[in-house]
Amino acid sequence: MSENTFPTYFDQGGSIMHCLKITGADVTTSFAGSGLDGRGRMLATIKDASNVQTVLFKKSMVNAYMWVQPLTANGAATLVPTLSGTNVTGFTLTGVERDDNTTPLADQDFYVFVVEFTTTLFVT
Repeated sequence: MSENTFPTYFDQGGSIMHCLKITGADVTTSFAGSGLDGRGRMLATIKDASNVQTVLFKKSMVNAYMWVQPLTANGAATLVPTLSGTNVTGFTLTGVERDDNTTPLADQDFYVFVVEFTTTLFVT
């Protein structure tokens, strides 16, 4: 059986949506899986420095689109993708209070959604 995420008769590649949860209080100061749920550990590693969480994908992605849903009360974040050429290698979340979008807010919890567009062919 094979699966191709690049439609044969269309001009756009297929997509894969990755969903993961970050528990901010569990994230350590060095890159590890702590603070990520099982899906997140499969996809990436994470580290924390005060209100800044840096996520590094285990495999870079081409044309990835990301957004977050804060789970912490009054939480918000600035999301900045980390790029290597046209590949997305991870992202940085800078946690802030939603009231003013400037006051740092550490140890936030998030749902993270990553949509990766791909031309990968899977054969099983």
